[in-house]
Amino acid sequence: MVATREEILDCYATTGDADYHLRVVCRSKEAYYAFLEDVLFRNPVVARVHTNLVLKEIKRHGLLALG
Repeated sequence: MVATREEILDCYATTGDADYHLRVVCRSKEAYYAFLEDVLFRNPVVARVHTNLVLKEIKRHGLLALG
């Protein structure tokens, strides 16, 4: 499912309260709600969903010197 949905930009396996974190982009709140109803909530392995909305971009693509 994750690989085939254009709304899902990124998927991370994580530690903590959630097993996975998805970065999802939809055209509107209504489109996001439809994505939840038609995709995530219908998937039997999804037990719960927690949503955070970005209000303002502060920093993007910062560089990290590894070396």
